[in-house]
Amino acid sequence: MKRLGILCVLLFLPLGVLAQTYDVADFFQLGVGDQWTYKEDSSSETFQINVTGTRSILGVVTSVFEITEPDMPKEFFGIDSQGVLGLYGFIVNFPEPFGQYELIPDSPFPIGDSDIQVGDIFTHSEQIEINTFLGWLTVYVVQTISYTNIGEIAVTPTLVFADTVSLRSTISIFVHTSLGDYDETFVEDHIVARGTGIVRIAAYGGNYGLISAQVNGGFLPDLLNNSSATYTYGSGQERWSTGGAPIIFTLPSSSFSAGRLGLHSNVNTNTFGFWSSLNELYMQANNTLYRAQCRVATDVTDPTVVPELRLRFNTQNNQLASILDVVSNSGAESAPTPGGQTYSLYFCPHNSGISTLVPTMSMAFDMLNFNPADAANGGLMLDNITISRVNLASLPGFTSIPGAAATFDSGTDGWAFFSVPVAFSEPTTANSGSGSLQLQAVDYTTFGGWQSPTIALESSMAYRARFRVSSDLANPAQVPDIRLRLTTNNLQMHAMLVVTSTGQGEASPTTTPKDYWVYFVPPASAVAQGMVAAFEILNFDPANSATGTIKLEEFAIEKASLPLFP
Repeated sequence: MKRLGILCVLLFLPLGVLAQTYDVADFFQLGVGDQWTYKEDSSSETFQINVTGTRSILGVVTSVFEITEPDMPKEFFGIDSQGVLGLYGFIVNFPEPFGQYELIPDSPFPIGDSDIQVGDIFTHSEQIEINTFLGWLTVYVVQTISYTNIGEIAVTPTLVFADTVSLRSTISIFVHTSLGDYDETFVEDHIVARGTGIVRIAAYGGNYGLISAQVNGGFLPDLLNNSSATYTYGSGQERWSTGGAPIIFTLPSSSFSAGRLGLHSNVNTNTFGFWSSLNELYMQANNTLYRAQCRVATDVTDPTVVPELRLRFNTQNNQLASILDVVSNSGAESAPTPGGQTYSLYFCPHNSGISTLVPTMSMAFDMLNFNPADAANGGLMLDNITISRVNLASLPGFTSIPGAAATFDSGTDGWAFFSVPVAFSEPTTANSGSGSLQLQAVDYTTFGGWQSPTIALESSMAYRARFRVSSDLANPAQVPDIRLRLTTNNLQMHAMLVVTSTGQGEASPTTTPKDYWVYFVPPASAVAQGMVAAFEILNFDPANSATGTIKLEEFAIEKASLPLFP
């Protein structure tokens, strides 16, 4: 069991390291064939925007945007070599009798750059001369783009978006003609979602919401309206991006080739990095179980030295994360192979306090290489993911496992305390027939937990554990972070749920307990040795209480025959 210390120390690597830069290119989509359909909130009126082609303007390949409404102008948008999105030209309908003319400014009107922040303002003004059959038009245009919000929840008639930037566009046009003058000011408010484009428009006296989109050659994965979504990476990265915590850990190198995302380590003592999807998977929080089937391969031929693999579901607010961790312990039967293995990660946000304002989640594929016994130069490759959902009522019947449930009314029911005192402060514990197992933080370096007796396993079975947890704190935003875990006794695989009290802590327990669910299908190599459950405190965030207590009031575990999903 070479990795017991690593198990205790590393499995709580922070969920919040997904720090994203707000690059305009991530939000405004310019691909030929992309299209967006919008509906007016208070009527049945709809319209569509299509990217119909490209055109070179000022040495930049721009995308041609056309609106399906009659007599609506075209616009030409492009991104220059510095990452600045600009409006490079547009077609305007002038007052009669002049008609419709094209305006190409001497320099593009900037929309945004590679580092969008709230409060950013982009302005441009220009005088453009147009020779018409009635003589010259002199056009003065002033445009201001101001970014007003980041992370605003955008609710449309069919979709909800949380990873957004909001902006206001003000365009003033003054036209001097031989027949008189004309001026008008247009103010539009837009909410733009990462990887999707504009999802809400307030303009021309109406409010419009996105009802469907086709971006990057495929419809966005939408688990709100469909039962499954698949990433194959056959034609691109499919809006996945890499990241890590470079101030703390060594980043693995990342790669993309058709059909595969890769992470490659060069250090086996301090490597952590990931590929992560957008927050584009729409949850039905109540009574729904999600499964991600992930095909992962390695370029390491000896399975006992393959770097650690971690797969994650994260809610958009990072309050809940369902994690499957695969470690090359013992015979390493569960580790990825050069030919690839398929892993199943389950997530049941049911009854865990998810706010309806946090309707999305993302997937992540992590590499962790902290063990000198593992290959220093080793790669993990993600070939595909299929994410499915099913209503809990559709699952096969689960039955209780005799002797595995615990209420802690007369003692610890065989659960034992553990900690890592060489690295972390030990929490204060309590039980003594109190009806719960308690863990109290002592500072902001507190880590420890309670572990169950061995739970016997059977082949071709799925398991689900219910942890009923409360706290002595009435404010959920101050509750120490919690990890709930099912771990095979050969330490090859770990399924867990991490509850983090970020934001307002809606998913965290208070003096009123909450039920949390961990689903797990152990590998065949673990059946003979069984598994254990664990209840752990992680108090590292100064925003939490330094002395808060969490309590495990009940534990129950059930089993069901596979398959769980149709």
